[in-house]
Amino acid sequence: MAFYEVCILGLKGYDADYLYQVVLELVKELNIDADVKYISDMKAMAKFRVIMTPAIAFNGKVRGYGRIVPRGLIKKWLLEMVKEEES
Repeated sequence: MAFYEVCILGLKGYDADYLYQVVLELVKELNIDADVKYISDMKAMAKFRVIMTPAIAFNGKVRGYGRIVPRGLIKKWLLEMVKEEES
C-alpha cells in the first residue's frame, strides 16, 4: 500500500479544525495509509503559496483554499490521490 500526505493549512480555528477532523475521519473510513498534518506556521504555509486559508493539499498539491471544502469533495480528492499514485 502506498503512503500519502494530506496537509490542512490554516491558523488554529473552527474552519481549519473542521477540515482536519473531516480528513482524519475520511482517511480512516477509506482505509488510506496517509499522514495527515495540520500546518499553522506561516512560513510553512508560504511554501504552498497559499494566501487564503483554510487550505487542503494532497501530496503537496493544493486542491482547495479560502473556504470549508465539502466532505464529499474531500472524499473525491482522496480517492483521486490514491488512483493517481496507483497508475
